[in-house]
Amino acid sequence: MTAAAPTLTSRNPADPSDVLVSIPAPGAFAAADAVERARAAQPGWLTGGAAARSAALGAVAAAIEAA
Repeated sequence: MTAAAPTLTSRNPADPSDVLVSIPAPGAFAAADAVERARAAQPGWLTGGAAARSAALGAVAAAIEAA
């Protein structure tokens, strides 16, 4: 018997039967990689200042909205 690969499913909170996206769960190695990349990026994020952080978050929000 083979176990199914775990998945992450995002549902519409207003209608839980509406599946927005379902993707394979990334697993431990991907999580460790994400943590390492975040640690490496943190010093630049800190020294960039509030205006740079605000601009970066605004750009991410715009990209998500456009998608």
